[in-house]
Amino acid sequence: MGLALVRWSPASIGFARHALALGGGNALAQIIVLGLSPVIAYLYTPAAFGLFAAYTAILYLLSVAATGQYESTLMLPRRDRHAGCLLLFVMILCPTVALGLGVVLVVLREPLAGLLGAPRLALWFWVLPVSIVMVGWYQALRYWTMRREAFSDVARNAVTRAAVGTGLACAMGVWQPFPQAPEGGLILSHILGEGVGNLLLASRIYYRDRGIVAWPGWLRLLATARRWRRLALSLAAGSGVARCYDNLPVLAINFLFGPAAAGLYAWAERFTLLPAQLVATAIGDVYRQRATVEYHRHGQFDGLMRQTFTATTLIALLPYAIGIALAPTLFGWIFGPEWREAGVLAQILMVGGFFSFATVPVDKAAIIFQRTRFILCWHIARLGLKLAAVAATALFSLSLTTLLWLIVLVRILLYGVDLVYNYQLSKGARP
Repeated sequence: MGLALVRWSPASIGFARHALALGGGNALAQIIVLGLSPVIAYLYTPAAFGLFAAYTAILYLLSVAATGQYESTLMLPRRDRHAGCLLLFVMILCPTVALGLGVVLVVLREPLAGLLGAPRLALWFWVLPVSIVMVGWYQALRYWTMRREAFSDVARNAVTRAAVGTGLACAMGVWQPFPQAPEGGLILSHILGEGVGNLLLASRIYYRDRGIVAWPGWLRLLATARRWRRLALSLAAGSGVARCYDNLPVLAINFLFGPAAAGLYAWAERFTLLPAQLVATAIGDVYRQRATVEYHRHGQFDGLMRQTFTATTLIALLPYAIGIALAPTLFGWIFGPEWREAGVLAQILMVGGFFSFATVPVDKAAIIFQRTRFILCWHIARLGLKLAAVAATALFSLSLTTLLWLIVLVRILLYGVDLVYNYQLSKGARP
């Protein structure tokens, strides 16, 4: 009876509605990407896609520094005015840091690109600061929109960004703006897609919340930033290590096996881990908001965590089983023979992807309880073990598939530790 009451309570119904809104928007966005992917595969080679993947890997690493992870704290202040100050601070901080990073990138573009094993990337370091600003702003605007429980806005925005970005990538593949550097079509379409997403979210926030996010004055802005600085910097350290963990494979494969192999890996990841992660992130974003409310009201949310984990596990079982069985055949049939090897890599990635899909949505307790030391240590452990796998591959001349199996084993081990720790926290105490 108790479980039934929790399951059908207004809060639980609201959770499901918000999760469906975000998940539905992300799913539709992925349908657009999947629908146009055969065109992308025809227009761009694995090597071009590998260079684009290396560009985005660097982008997402640097975007952590640009925002200082202040956007991750937007859910936590009790008052919207305080959260509004944090939003404005991020919107100012991001381009300021991106400009400084841009100077360094432009000056050192040739040696940095050579170090990555992709000299042609030096051409695109000129536009990398623009990408950093677009990504940083989008994360801040997205968190604010979710704080205001405007989940349908976030869902519609995901669809729009996917349609604009993928559509422009197709157009630039046909009419290539840089014939000698075809990856430029992918890079420019990504920048424009992010820009459209930012514009739409910012306009909605302006018309709905402009009273809350009105300029507070420099003193109040900086005071609010100082109030959350310690948590934000701790999260930035953890997130920076996490981004290194997530993007290390593309950069390492690009260096060890070349851009074509990196492109095959990135393509496999794009159609196995990333779509599932978007759905899992959508569930997790709603879960974090609901868990924060439960924590402020009751001091615990272990029941919500159990229900959500059970749901994500059941959701993942059938799709991952089918994907693991049929990936090489499907990749070769849909994208062409040169992409079939990406399906073999996808089989391996989906084994670890199943565990992360079930766990990622419910690993928010450490943030809610501000256990930043655990978050940082956990991310460092993941990165250290993945670096060990890359080092072993280089030292013993292991194959690409062996490297991926080592990475999958690291993923399963660390997410198991993460799940147990967060469940113990979710039992909580009075705040």
